[in-house]
Amino acid sequence: MGVTGRIALVAVLLAGCRDASCIDGECPLPCFAPAQGCTETERYAGRLGDAPPRLRLRYGNGGANDILISNGRITAVFSALDAPTDLAPTGGNLIDFGTSGDIDDVTLTYQIAGILPDDAFAYHTLDVATHDTHVSVTVRGTLDGRPDVKVVTHYALVGCERFLRVRSELFNGSADKQAFFIADGMHWGKRRVVPFAPARGQGYLQPELDLLE
Repeated sequence: MGVTGRIALVAVLLAGCRDASCIDGECPLPCFAPAQGCTETERYAGRLGDAPPRLRLRYGNGGANDILISNGRITAVFSALDAPTDLAPTGGNLIDFGTSGDIDDVTLTYQIAGILPDDAFAYHTLDVATHDTHVSVTVRGTLDGRPDVKVVTHYALVGCERFLRVRSELFNGSADKQAFFIADGMHWGKRRVVPFAPARGQGYLQPELDLLE
């Protein structure tokens, strides 16, 4: 991602956390205590159009009404609820991510709970907040084709950390037994950047795509 090895997008599996659920309440900071001993940097959470230029990302997908959060080191942009991108059924998804002031290296990251279109997270509300230790975005809704299944995804940028914390939850409120798995889907395409590789010197090296082999 732009500067290989220096920043990371961290998906936190619920199974590894013991925090209280944020399906219907306030979301705790995903899984980890804030980093200690770091130098506090500039923080911002709000409309991309109002964000300081030094925190924005170049060549990003975000528009003026999308939401930008930054801790002065890392910047993340989320599509407005009424502005779905690519495969996502609604807005509220991560569409830009990178070192603040640098180049965007993400096309789309969105949440799914299965392989069917009905299993995509469809968000109905988006809340952005500034806290004492971090800035955050929380999106809530249901699965796209299953209105009885509540979903929530919480993003946080803490202090001077160089990664984005992500926590997703799902609650089956229907009377039917269901088999779900929560995953973060990353899509690169439409002449955008190719998937990065987390290995030194290999950020943009990969075999040619072969659909048969």
